[in-house]
Amino acid sequence: MVDYLYYNWGRHNIWAIKYVVCETLNLLNIILQLIITNQFLGGEFMTYGTQVVEFMNYEPQNRSDPMYEIFPRITKCSFHRYGPSGSIERHDALCVLSINILNEKIYLALWFWFLFLLVLTILLMLYRMATLLFKPVRSKLMLGRNARYGSRDTAYFVAEKCDFGDWYLLNTLSRNMNGPVFAEVLKKLTRKMEEGDDATLKA
Repeated sequence: MVDYLYYNWGRHNIWAIKYVVCETLNLLNIILQLIITNQFLGGEFMTYGTQVVEFMNYEPQNRSDPMYEIFPRITKCSFHRYGPSGSIERHDALCVLSINILNEKIYLALWFWFLFLLVLTILLMLYRMATLLFKPVRSKLMLGRNARYGSRDTAYFVAEKCDFGDWYLLNTLSRNMNGPVFAEVLKKLTRKMEEGDDATLKA
């Protein structure tokens, strides 16, 4: 593994950018689902959750249930049937839409789920942009992960030499390896880099 990291150092940017693109697509997917659901509910979905929360805080006499407005439980129905003379007659009645009692709860849960995913994904994208654009952020994260098991100097040396792709690969490895094992990988990688730098200077 150390040999692979050393000889392929600086060649992981495209691989890492693909992950960033996938995370960006996650954000676009959530936004698109919000737009489609909002269109499906006649433009009422975007503010549905906030309206329900506000409704719960109103006095009973001032309440206008947003769930009832979007998902009515009783509505007027018109039936057409043949009358005694054979002509079609129209009959009006009240229909109970019991399924809407379930629908209003499902879409309320969906609204909060979308909100949770949207906030979480935006925070992830801000974190990803910070690690992509600012090397000090990457260095600090590398030091934090390696502080318990290895030398801070080793982690700092590697962090200063790696670009975003290399850092992302090492960060992924650190989350999937035991701490002492990852610290040993960094130590051997640092030693190999120092030997390579010495050989370059002598040449």
